[in-house]
Order: sequence, then C-alpha cells, then structure tokens
Amino acid sequence: MNHLPALLDWVEARLGLQMTASNQENVWFAVQTLAKQAHLSPDDYMQQLMYNQCDQEPFIHRVTVHESYFLRSRAQMEYVVKQLIPGFLQRRPGETVRILSIACAQGEEPYSLAMLCKDAGWSASQVEIHGIDLSAECIELARTGCFTRHAVRGVEESFLRRHFIADSSGRFTIQASVRDFVRFEAMHFPRESLSRLLPGYPVIFCQNLLFYLTKPELLRALEELRRLLYPEGWLYLDGASSAFPKTGFCHVHKENVHAFRLAATLPVPVAKPVKAARKWGQEVDQTVGKKSGDQLLHMAWQKFRLKQFPQSDHLFEQVLHEYPALQAKALLGKARIQADEGQQMQAMELAEKALAHQDGQYAALTRMEAAEACAIIALTLHGKGLLPAARSWFALLKQFNPQHPANKLFQESS
Repeated sequence: MNHLPALLDWVEARLGLQMTASNQENVWFAVQTLAKQAHLSPDDYMQQLMYNQCDQEPFIHRVTVHESYFLRSRAQMEYVVKQLIPGFLQRRPGETVRILSIACAQGEEPYSLAMLCKDAGWSASQVEIHGIDLSAECIELARTGCFTRHAVRGVEESFLRRHFIADSSGRFTIQASVRDFVRFEAMHFPRESLSRLLPGYPVIFCQNLLFYLTKPELLRALEELRRLLYPEGWLYLDGASSAFPKTGFCHVHKENVHAFRLAATLPVPVAKPVKAARKWGQEVDQTVGKKSGDQLLHMAWQKFRLKQFPQSDHLFEQVLHEYPALQAKALLGKARIQADEGQQMQAMELAEKALAHQDGQYAALTRMEAAEACAIIALTLHGKGLLPAARSWFALLKQFNPQHPANKLFQESS
C-alpha cells in the first residue's frame, strides 16, 4: 500500500473526485481486484495506473458511482416534457430542444426522458437528448439499451410494454423509436466538455455528481454549467447538491419541482405587481400547504415507513431545498431510501454526507440517527468485503447505539 496515498491524490487531481473515508476503501478494493486480474502487485498496478502505463478505464469505472434506475426524477422530467418543451418550441419554432444529461450512468435518465417525450407526442427531430458520463464502460452499456429488472423496478407494466422489449431471461431492451432521441458520449465533465460541447442547452440534468467533487472541481463544474445553459434554460440538480450554486443562479420552485436558472435571465412579471424576491427556503410545496421543516421531515418518514419511497424522497428533497439547516436529517432519510432500494453505494455516500453536516450551521443528528448513518456505511463496506473499514464503522456504530441490530449481524459474520 506504499503508493496508495499518492494514488488518492492522483484520483483527486485526475478525476476531481473528493476522497472520503468510505470511498478510499472503494479505491483500494478496485486496486486489489484489478491488480490481481493483471497479475501484478497492488503497488506495481498503482504505479502503472498513475503513469498511464495501463488502461485506466477499468479503474475509473470501478471508483465512480453509476447506480440508477428508470424514471428516477419523474416529476422533474414530466415538467420538462409537459411545460418546458412546448414553451421552447412555441417561442422558437423549427428548432430542436437540446437536453443534456450529465453523469448519465448506463442511460437510465436520458432514456426515461425520451420515453416521456414519445408519450407526449414529441419526435426525435424536435427533441435531442445527449447523455454523457465519465465511464466509457457505462456509455457502452447505455448504447446497448439492455437493462435488468432491477433498473426498471417501480415502473408500471403499461410503460414497460410501450417502451421495452422483454426477453425470456428477464432483460428489457429499449425500443428503437426511443433510442432515436438519444446519443451518448464518454466525456469527463467539466474538463472535456469545455472543448467538446457547444452552449445553448435549454434543459440540463446534473444529478448525483456535484457532491462527489473536490472544491476546485466543483467550482469548475458550476462555471461550465453556466456556460452550457441556454440563457432562459433550466438546470436540475439532486437535493444534496442544491446548496452549491450560490453565484450566477437563482433557485425556482414550480409545480412541486425545484430547479435553477441563470440569475440575470429570470423573467420579470409585468401583468401583476412585482413582489419582493423570496429568500431561499420560503417557497413550499403547495400540495401540503405551508409546513415547517420538522413537519416535512415527519411526513417524509411516515411515507418511508409505508414504503412509499417516491413520495418520501420528494419530501426529503423539499427539505434539502427549503430548509438548509436540516440537510443532515434529510440526507439521512434519502440514504435510508437508497439502501432499501438496493442502491448501496449511493446510500453510503449520502450517509457519509449526513454525518459530515455536524457543525454549527446545521441541526445535528441525534445519536440514534448517527447510528443509522454508521450502520448504512458499515453494512455497505462489509457487503463489499472491505472488512477493515467496515470494522471501524461498526465500532463507531456501537458507540452511538450498542443495541443496533447491525452490531449483532457483524458479530455473527466475524
């Protein structure tokens, strides 16, 4: 492991990914696996990797998160399809609406958008969806258009029949008419996109990326998003990243959907008196009335216990956008949802973010909540065979809650 500290620095410098306690273990696991496949010692493999003497793509694929599923952000997508696309085409007839999906994983997000566009009656000549991802392996998988049942979980059967061809092995292949909307490219955002992407996207999705980045890479990414976004365009982020756009963007909340727009281009109402701009967090979900952050959290956990995960996730997302002081608690809620849906890596990252929000700006997690976050991280690491790292998290879990069921599971498997 002599070269591991240098490799972690290389990952941050080369990929712009922030190295945390949990994903450092993921890097080491990737090194061990790939070194064994190459019949090299871990140190020799790390040296070849850093000096570009071997194929870097398998390593990049293993250390990046690419778990997703279809219709993951359905409310956002439906707003785009039903409101934004018609408005754009009405203002600029004959043009094509360009939609960018950043960190698109294996294509679940861009294909979902394409399916909703097709259902709404839009054609591939009217809407072009561009999916990009750092992992070339993910992009190749996206181009095949072939997915497991796990990727389409929660999607209604009528939707599946319209847009997929199911085979006897339980796999689902995208219909050709859906593929026509989408093109994919392997690309490092934001570094390569500067020279490879033209600006002017009316809609950009950048979900589950920004909170993985180092601070310099985050600033670079935000600047690139400003460059790429159409002057009247809409940017969609995940709730965990909603606190990052502080300069040049304005937060907007329409029909229960949160988005960002370029600050200088927000339309000023002229038919009605201009109201004073609301401060961040004052707009609320009109379907539930004016609720406090604690009330929204309570409602979110109620939905979670009923296994109503989309509704629960929406409420936690609302807390993230509207009550920044409660971010730690909302992040933990989203981590629990991801864990229950089998998205272990994303659950672990969200749990780690929740634990990091423990300073004076945020409402701290209770000991029981901190224990839940530790359990998610410990069980994920244990499941991946990263036992030394798992043990340290189980030890922390035991400090917070000695009676947590995960402690017994770990003792039985040790």
